[in-house]
Amino acid sequence: MNLADMRRKGRGVVPEPEYGMQRYNATLNDDLVRQARSEFVQGGVSAVEVLANQAEVNQKTLIRAATGKSWRHVQ
Repeated sequence: MNLADMRRKGRGVVPEPEYGMQRYNATLNDDLVRQARSEFVQGGVSAVEVLANQAEVNQKTLIRAATGKSWRHVQ
């Protein structure tokens, strides 16, 4: 009864997920992720760490994006 009432009133709608730059608190952008992936292929983790320092973002955040563990929607 409660679930049916919730759905009837439109309260059971799950919002669409936000990815990447759509998030209000995103620290990366698509171009930086693409650059990090390119740097990772050429120079490994240390190259991405240098890029993270230059961009003033957390190294682990950028490494996760460069390795595809996050920001998977960016090609």
